[in-house]
Parts: sequence; structure tokens; C-alpha cells
Amino acid sequence: SLFPTTMVRVGASPTYDFAAENLIALLKSEETTMFGGVVGGHVEAVSVFRRWGLRADYLFNASTDAGRGLSAKLLLLAAQQFRSDGIELFCLGGGARRGDGLAQFKRRFGGIARPLRALCQVYHRARFDQLCAEVRVDAGWFPPYRAPAAVGSTQSSR
Repeated sequence: SLFPTTMVRVGASPTYDFAAENLIALLKSEETTMFGGVVGGHVEAVSVFRRWGLRADYLFNASTDAGRGLSAKLLLLAAQQFRSDGIELFCLGGGARRGDGLAQFKRRFGGIARPLRALCQVYHRARFDQLCAEVRVDAGWFPPYRAPAAVGSTQSSR
């Protein structure tokens, strides 16, 4: 419940406009780990991570105004927990755009900058297949319906 209001409060780009059912599925996944911060007896901040074998990735933080100051502490707690669990790589990721405020915040933790790689995973197979059929493309480009040669392709700068 904190995520949508956080994205509005921080003026997040449409990149972070996740469908509620996708967000819920992510949070219910066995690979997802969450750390929460409590202020005055209420959860006011939550940081969300994915674990992949011996790797953990920081996905996002959502908070109220009262919980905003807890984000760095939640990252530190996560790093400590992951280390004790034997996680070998903890990726803080970057922002949606190179050098944005989120990337600058994460740099303060002193990690090693690595190139960004895209995750190519289909969550809604029926919709995905429909979009591919509409522009008459096959796999080989992800997402195939945005391939340069796709009929009716709507190229995106993202």
C-alpha cells in the first residue's frame, strides 16, 4: 500500500507505474525478501529485494513521510542479513536513468558500479502473445513487439 503513494510523492516516472497485480505477485514470490521500518507502532517504510541463488538485488523502497529516513538503515540491515545468509553479491542497482538521484543515493554505499543488464521475463503470457501477434513478430528481440522491423512497432526510449 505504500508503493503507489510513494511514487506519487517522489514524482516517479511512468517507469515505476506497476500494475497492482504485478506488484502483489512480486511481493508474494518466494524469491522476494522485505525489510520494514516501524515508526510509532506503524510500518512506515519497506525495502524490497529479490534473491537469486547467491545474489540479492535491491528493487525499491516505499515509505510514508515519517518513514523516509529509514531507507538507508533498511539497506544496511538487508546487507548484514544477506552476508550472514552467505549471499556473495548484493546489487543495489541504479536509477531509471544514468546518474539520477536514485543512482547517486546508492553510490553512497561504496559499491562497485557495474553495467546495467535488462531482465527479460514475461509475466502475462496471454497479453504478451497477443501483442506479438498484433505486430506480427517472433522471438529474437525482447520484447519482440518493439523490434525495429515490427509492423506497427512503437519504439520506446526505455
